[in-house]
Parts: sequence; structure tokens; C-alpha cells
Amino acid sequence: MSKARRPPPPGRDIRSPPSPASPGAPPPEAGLDLQQAAADIVAALPDAVIVTGADRRVLAVNQAAADLLGCQAADLVGQPTADHVASAERGHVASREDKVLAGETQRYDTRVLNRQTGEERDVAVSSGPFRVRGELIGTLATLRDFTDQKRAHDTLARSEARYRNLVESASDAIVTFDANGRFTTVNHAAEIVSGYRREELVGQWFAPMLPDDELPKGLAHFQQALAGETGLFETTFYRKDGETRTISVTYSTPQRDEEVLCLIRDVTDQKMLQEQLIQSEKMSAIGQLVSGVAHELNNPLAGISAFAQLLLAEKRFPPDQRTAAETIYSESRRASRIVQNLLTFARQHKAEKVPTAINQVLDDTLELRGYELSVRGIDVRRAYDDQLPETMADAHQLQQVFLNLITNAEQAMERVEGRHHCLTVHTKRAGDSIRIEIEDTGPGIPVNLLERIFNPFFTTKPTGSGTGLGLSISLGLVREHEGRIWAENAPQGGARFVIELPLIMPRGSGEFTAATSAPQAGDSLHVLVVDDEASVRVALQRYLSGRGHQVETTHSGQEAMVRLRSAAYDAVILDMRMPDLSGEQLFEELRASDPEHAERVIFTTGDLVNEPMRRFLNGSGRPCVTKPFELSAFDPVLPAARRRG
Repeated sequence: MSKARRPPPPGRDIRSPPSPASPGAPPPEAGLDLQQAAADIVAALPDAVIVTGADRRVLAVNQAAADLLGCQAADLVGQPTADHVASAERGHVASREDKVLAGETQRYDTRVLNRQTGEERDVAVSSGPFRVRGELIGTLATLRDFTDQKRAHDTLARSEARYRNLVESASDAIVTFDANGRFTTVNHAAEIVSGYRREELVGQWFAPMLPDDELPKGLAHFQQALAGETGLFETTFYRKDGETRTISVTYSTPQRDEEVLCLIRDVTDQKMLQEQLIQSEKMSAIGQLVSGVAHELNNPLAGISAFAQLLLAEKRFPPDQRTAAETIYSESRRASRIVQNLLTFARQHKAEKVPTAINQVLDDTLELRGYELSVRGIDVRRAYDDQLPETMADAHQLQQVFLNLITNAEQAMERVEGRHHCLTVHTKRAGDSIRIEIEDTGPGIPVNLLERIFNPFFTTKPTGSGTGLGLSISLGLVREHEGRIWAENAPQGGARFVIELPLIMPRGSGEFTAATSAPQAGDSLHVLVVDDEASVRVALQRYLSGRGHQVETTHSGQEAMVRLRSAAYDAVILDMRMPDLSGEQLFEELRASDPEHAERVIFTTGDLVNEPMRRFLNGSGRPCVTKPFELSAFDPVLPAARRRG
């Protein structure tokens, strides 16, 4: 720097009075001081202005710069600029100043330190060479403070990031639609629910995803949403793979007439579970209902069966009438089995493995569905292994498995019209296992679904026709028996379900005693029959009297107690359910006050599936004849003891 062009002396404010014009300079307009005007303009700028010398010390500042740096303007003059730059930024600023002093204009962001508050401020710097009479003597920089804007932007960015993370991590699908019903925003859960990728959904109209019968409802709610309403509704839609799912849609309008926001939850499994719970409640109600009426049904059935047996015992009964009596007897037994099977299936009970004949369980199950199979024109072919041994199993649970498979087969065959259908049930022994096959002539099972049909809630049936839990429950029950179940397609068409159960040799069951020693020929016993059903009393009286016994009858438990106190009986045939005093109550009174008569009780009941009743009978040690009964079943259980004298 030459002596003729020295920089302004230190300490001079940028607003100081101008020096006299140099020789040869064009004269300013009359009345206008350009240097003063420039100084006033700089002073009034909202941005900070700082002039530095080549030694990088402050030559002059405006008031905005003083406020930014938290110092008096006069105090700043002569200070190194680096003292007012954040320590982490000093290297960066120095490199930029080097370029300015080399004649290049620089624009960059940095942070400066406010001495008064100790706060670092973010500034945008525009710095250029400062020349006097053509000679570069320093730098002229303007600093715009954008700290507040940056903080607001950072806050907004963090908020948007949180929003994005929240939306993306939500378990429910969150989507937005434009006014035309096209997807504009889709989160990750929406991809999972729909099966489509994000880029496949954005820009697409939602209507093709809804079934035809659900589309009017969906469009109506969309119009309500555009009108500014908030609502909730359920509908179904098609996934990309074609599966129909049920969804709950909550909608609102952040921008009325422009955008609709929807929160979508897949409630298919929840609906399936609700249906299963409803079905469970229905089955429980059926169990209670059947349990309540089983006794009432079995009582008249017992009378019908008993009188049919009495007629058949008549030696002079005409052959044509004998055929009618045999039909009555056979149908009464069939009706009794249906009631018992329904009661067995409907009642909840504790799992209990006892010696079980698999063929018999299958027959009982087929009898439950016999009418439906018949009216649908489905033939039943039983291919049983007659030499199949018993195995330890829970007959109730197996019947539930078989009933589910048979019902599924019925529904599958019903979907194939114009074909004669047949249900084949096959059993055989396979080494240490029992193999059961249930095969239909329906459409079969798609190969890609063979591994999925046992999954909970998976169903190929229309909505309302199935819960998707039958096969998964069956799988669980078979596994409880340490067995296997699988599905395959039969070679000639149709589906085949195969069950393999381990062959476990029966153990002692611990059931209540079935009989005492049989009476000797010619023994005449004094028998009291206690039953509130007149037909049962009359039938037993006729049969036992014909066997040479002296028989008295009563319909009342209270009257039976009176008779037992005043007379002695060799046997007491006692119904478990009576209106005034039940068989259990009467037996307990006898056991407490007349144990000898208690040891001569023979129970009758039409509901051995009732668990409390079974426990009582097991604990009583007395025999029980189930209604409807064979009259001859009483011969081995009548006590041999003579009437007390």
C-alpha cells in the first residue's frame, strides 16, 4: 500500500463526515453530499455491514452490525474479525476472506458470536473487495441474520420427520386421496394391507379395489368427507392377490374439497374372531338347551322303545304287526342316538381319553349329518376296517374333527353341479397308527392353498359362510392326540383329508360299576320303580312282573321316601331327574339314613354327558341304565339279595 493512498485511520465510524473531494474528481451536484448519503443508507440497512482492512481488523460498522455482535460500534473498530466468529467457523471464514482479498466476491453461511448474550447466530454473508481510489484495502461484508428462520425451519423439519416416522411406523394404513379419489399419500402399513407397492397406489383411483356391492357406500362416504364431514364405516376390498379383506375406515378432511385423509384398519381377523365367539356362544346355548330337553326327549323315547320291546316279546304277535313294532323300536333307537350325538357334540367338557372305537365315532358323526347328506344327493361309502382295535382317545374331540371335515366336504360338493357325488370314509390300521381318510368328489383344493388351509382365519368360503377356524381347531385337536392331519387332492378329483392317530392300547377306565351278581332263576324280588314318566313306569312294571318280580311304582321322590321308610325292597329303580326330589337327593338321604336301601339302588337317566351327573354316578358305586334302554339291561343289575323279612 503506497503512502499516497492510506486507509482511513482506525476508529473512524462508517458514518463519519466525508473528506474533501480529491483533485480531478467530478464535482458533486449542488446541495447533495453523496458520501453522507451513502453513509446514511448503510446505517439504515437492516443487515449488518462490516468493513475490514487488509489486516482483517474492523475499520467501520453500522448499528445493525453492532447489535448483531452485541457490542458498541466504537468498541468494534480495530478488533480482529475472527474474535466475533464462532470458533468452529474461523477456519472456514479465514479461507473465504483470503479469496475476497484476492479480488473474488464470496457468499456463504457461518455463525457469529453475540458478546452480550453469548449466543451464536447464523448469518448469510456476502463479502467483496473494498477499494479506495482503485486500490484494494480490505473487505466489505453484509451479514443477514437468519437464526430465527433457521430454527423455525429446523423445528418444522423435525416435526415433519416425526410425522413421517409416526405415519410410517403406524400399524394402521394411513392414506390420503385427492378430490378425484386418487391416492396421493400411502404409508408402509397401507402397502401391507393392500398388497400393492407405494408407487402402484399413488395416482390410482380407489374404486376398482371395492366390490360392486360395496362401491356405492364407499363413494357416498367419500363425498361426505369432501364436504367436510368426519365418519367411520366398514367395507370390504380386494387385495392385490385377490383376497377379500374387511376394513374399518375413519376419514376426515384436512383440506376441504381438496384432500381426504383416511385411517384404515384391517379387521378381518377381528370379525372372524367375533364370528367364532358368536358361534361358540351358540354352541354353548345349544348345549344348555339340549341338556335341558334331553331328559324330556329320552323319557318318551324310552317309553316308545320299551313298549315296542314288550310287543315284540309277545309270542302270538301277528307277523305284519311285528314288522311295525320292529320299525317303531328301530326308529326310537335312532332318535335316541341322534339326541345323544347332538348332546355329545354341543356340550363343553373336559378332555378325557378313554377306550374309543374310531369306526363308531365316525358312524355317530355321519348319523348327525345323515339327513343333510341324503337331501343333497350325496352317497356315503363306508370302507371300514372291521378289525380296527380301540385306542385311547377323546371321542368328543374326534367327533368335532370328523364333523368339521364332513361338513366341509358337503359344502365343497354342493358347489359342483351336474355330478353324482359320493363321500368316502375309509379306516385302516397302518402299523402302530390308525389311518382315517375322508374323501369327497368336489372341486378339490388349489395346490397353492394346500399349506394354508389349516391357518387360523383362512377360508375360501364367502363372507358369513365360515370363520376360517374349523380346520385350525381340527389341527390342534389331532395334535393333542399326538397325531397328524393333512390335505391332498385325490387322483380322480376331489379333496382328501387324512388323519393318522397313534394306536394306544386301552387302559382301565375306572367307570362306575355296571352290575352286581345276577339273580338266580326263580328269585322273586320286591322292586320299587321311581320315575315321573308314566310310560316308563308302566313298561318296567309289565316287564319285571313278567319276570316274576313284585313291582310297585311311584312318580314322586318324596312318596318314594315314605314307602322306603315303611317297607323293604330288594331293588329301587330310580330316575335321576324328578320334579320334587331328584334321584341324587333321594340317594344321599338313603345313604345317610338307610344305607341298606342305598346299596340296592339302580339309577336311570337320559343324560350321561352331563359332567356333574357323571361324577356323581362314578362316586356312587351304583349301576346306571341309560334311557332309552333295553328292558333286558335290568336283568343283570337287579340285586340277588332276597327281600328283607
